[in-house]
Amino acid sequence: MIKVSILIPVFNGAATLERALDSLSTQTEPSFEALIVDDGSTDETAQIARTFAQEDPRFRLLTPGGNHGVSFARNAALAAAQGQWIATLDADDWYEPERLALMLAAAEKVGADAVIDNLKICDHTTGLIFEETCFGNAKRPERLTPQALFAHDTPLVRYAVGYARPLVKASFLKEHALCYDERFHLGEDFLFLAEILLRGGVLFILPFAAYVHVHRLSPSTGRISPFSRSIDDHEQIIRSGSMLAARYNELTFVARLALHWRLFLFHQLVQARRLKALIQARQGRKALVLFITRPDVTLFGGLIGALRWLRQKTQPSIKAR
Repeated sequence: MIKVSILIPVFNGAATLERALDSLSTQTEPSFEALIVDDGSTDETAQIARTFAQEDPRFRLLTPGGNHGVSFARNAALAAAQGQWIATLDADDWYEPERLALMLAAAEKVGADAVIDNLKICDHTTGLIFEETCFGNAKRPERLTPQALFAHDTPLVRYAVGYARPLVKASFLKEHALCYDERFHLGEDFLFLAEILLRGGVLFILPFAAYVHVHRLSPSTGRISPFSRSIDDHEQIIRSGSMLAARYNELTFVARLALHWRLFLFHQLVQARRLKALIQARQGRKALVLFITRPDVTLFGGLIGALRWLRQKTQPSIKAR
């Protein structure tokens, strides 16, 4: 029996895929399958994946055809998965060698349906790790609640909990018919975690960082990674959050309050960006109307912008791996 199925969606990821797959080859837990889904790549992605599959039967290339997005690709891998647990890996990220072993041991010890670890944040320009997240308790596993997830996945936090990559029981996903929502291409990881929690899943945050996340914005140059497939459409986050609020009537008062606060902040971010775009386009009349009718946009949008600027100015010093 395969312990872990790792879902790896990739589109034109030839520049980084080999590093990601190499990190799986060196895992101290050998019982896994790596399901690489080529989402319509036009570069050497498929050939790199085939080479790994030829050399190691734990690697499999899936080619559903066309370009459908990350959620579709993960679902294609999920449908083919044979492991007891499900994990994900983005093609520009990688695992530390003991990640699977540590997460499996911790999940079994605490009796979890799912676990997440923290992230090591990497500068795509230098290839160096410059920060680690601290989502939960730094010394012991901490259970994640819906309200904590909602409260720690807003524009006000440096790194959202929704960035975390879970290890989930395949049986839990099957029992609750859970998969990635293919309507969303931004915030789909947060939505997946939220659905696990809101279906009654026991999810723990582990006190170590073994997933290396390559940040789309380089702290050393300020440039966006050419390998990032993230889209900057926060309307999707608002729509998915509104869907959760409507679907789960049984949310506690505290959880619903946290979810609506999250939605409010993303609404403010979207409107603040609209105001900025109007000013940059020199559409002063429209900008003035928005400013007068929505003064809260200036207040909260300015707060969010100031916090993001401050975070960029206070990045920890970069260190070698």
